[in-house]
Amino acid sequence: MLQRYLYLFGIVVSLMLLPACVKEDYSKISDDYHWKPSVSLPFRSIVFTADNFQVPPSELAINSTPVFSKSIDFEFSEIYTRSEYVDSLLFRMDIKNSFPAQLKVAVYYMDAAGSIIKNIAPLTLKKPLIDESGSIIQTENLLYEHRLKKSDIPTLEQNKSILIRILIEDLELKQEVLDKSDEWKIDVSIGLRSAMNIPIDEI
Repeated sequence: MLQRYLYLFGIVVSLMLLPACVKEDYSKISDDYHWKPSVSLPFRSIVFTADNFQVPPSELAINSTPVFSKSIDFEFSEIYTRSEYVDSLLFRMDIKNSFPAQLKVAVYYMDAAGSIIKNIAPLTLKKPLIDESGSIIQTENLLYEHRLKKSDIPTLEQNKSILIRILIEDLELKQEVLDKSDEWKIDVSIGLRSAMNIPIDEI
């Protein structure tokens, strides 16, 4: 019987405390509602081949170290018309080296005047594996992610293009490798992921 009374007493006390608990929970709820999606965009894919050289591969040994260069349009204000809703950005670059050389890849954010407003430190990819016949049998791959904070957004609003420069080092010049130059390539895929914070009443 005593246990039954204690049980009923516990229920009564719980019911008395419940309004206070509920009131405390409601006080912590904001009056503002926000939608916070994560948006991924496949931005651009580029392929560099031996055809991009201005001289035949066999003449590279007596010329300056060759550089691949490609500028792609990237106007932040056209992609994100309300920059105040962007909390952060993730710039992702996937590089596959099927070129018989070591690579150094640099990325520059450029403004309308062609000036550098931000850059990524050079990335290095090793030379791929080459067999005795001169064929590349295993590529060297690199997945690079560059995070941009909300404080970087005002700078990005000036951005008009992204310049990618690839420096070729220690190119394999054996004849059997040169004979396969039509198979050489560097694949670069670029993507963006943004974390948004949008007030519900503005959707």
